[in-house]
Amino acid sequence: TKPVITGSLASVDVTGCSADLTTLYPAKTTIEGLASLGLTISDNCTANEDLTVSSSESNTGSCPIVVTRTYTVTDKCGNSETIDQTINVKVDPTIIITGGTKAKKVNCLADAVAPHTLEPSVMPTVTDACGTTIATYTSVVDDKAEFEGCEGTVTYTYTYTNCAGATNTWAFTYTVDVPDLTIPADGEGNLVCEKDTVRPTPEDLTDMCGNVFKAKQNGHQVSTVDATGNGTVTYNYTYTDCVGKTYPWKFVYNVKADAFIAPANTDSDLHCVAELKAPTLPNTKVCGEDIEWGEPTIDDKATETGCGDVTYTYSYVVNDTPYTWKHTYHVSPLDFESIMPANGEETIACFRDVVEPTAKLPVVTDACGRTLSPIGAPTKTEDKLCGGDVVYTYTYKDCAGNTHDWTYTYHVSEPAAPALTGSWPTSNTEIEGCYSEIPTFLTNEEAAAKYTAVCGKT
Repeated sequence: TKPVITGSLASVDVTGCSADLTTLYPAKTTIEGLASLGLTISDNCTANEDLTVSSSESNTGSCPIVVTRTYTVTDKCGNSETIDQTINVKVDPTIIITGGTKAKKVNCLADAVAPHTLEPSVMPTVTDACGTTIATYTSVVDDKAEFEGCEGTVTYTYTYTNCAGATNTWAFTYTVDVPDLTIPADGEGNLVCEKDTVRPTPEDLTDMCGNVFKAKQNGHQVSTVDATGNGTVTYNYTYTDCVGKTYPWKFVYNVKADAFIAPANTDSDLHCVAELKAPTLPNTKVCGEDIEWGEPTIDDKATETGCGDVTYTYSYVVNDTPYTWKHTYHVSPLDFESIMPANGEETIACFRDVVEPTAKLPVVTDACGRTLSPIGAPTKTEDKLCGGDVVYTYTYKDCAGNTHDWTYTYHVSEPAAPALTGSWPTSNTEIEGCYSEIPTFLTNEEAAAKYTAVCGKT
């Protein structure tokens, strides 16, 4: 018969990394070893010291690894009996965290992002006691308990859990340190009168993190202007950043009674004298009051000729100092070409009827309506070969130097002189016959009257 095993083997928990129990929990190899585990073993044919003990193992699971160890007791007749023991190989609860960057300094809270979103070298290497990487974490806590206003620390805490439920934490801390504000240079201005001061508007400042800060005035402005009207007026301001640090800024008016800057003289162009009018005076105030301008003096060099400068000069006084301001109009008419009258012409029969067309001259004006007269005598061109044109050219010039011609043309249709045959006697002539047959000769006047053609040509 097979050996008799009385009793049972209790489950055993060991800590390790694999199902290899060679060193963690070696198997028993003798009856005495099994007896130490609380078993009683007997066999009818074989003494206990002659019984053999062997074992085999199988495992399931991973955390823990459940190993089933089966002991087999065999007698000399080959009869055997088995008994199982369960061994739970549990993972060491230790979680090992190495490497990583635990802290970083940034300027703005917005830069304090979860560290696992940064480069991989920031995060640590996390393994269990068996060297298995634990790459996941169960929670990230953004702790701003030590953050106030816009500076302080922000801590991210990562909790790593192994398969057995053991945990370990790793923390990454940001130190948020906002740089100081960049304050602009103090402002400055120059004035003639203290009452011309106006409260300046300091610019809004933006820090590196996009926070906007306005300046606050510190009480009333401070004046050192004395009875002579000279001194300073100072406006003091304070900027306060998000951590409560303050920065002063000021604007100083330098008040000097003799610092008045007279407005510059001006000029403009006009085309016609008729357009002249008093200029617009500069909008200049002294001590908050408009300047008292005197009546202008007018230097007119254009009205008589239509061209030239017309200068308006105004006198005024500031702080007992006399000043003048001038505006000069430069008068010069536009070209009058577009309004020149059409040229004149007529057709006549005889050259003897050609006369200078003084009575036929048109009214010529410049672009401003000023009447122009011809320059000097007209030029005359003619063609008398059996009729032709006679042209009188008149030149007109305005005060700006623009010149244009006007012409009057006679178209002459005069015919040629009559043709005579024969010749006049050149000496005494003898005629045979009676006295009564002697021809009567015409006087020059009678001949001219008899043989005169058109236009008096003979």
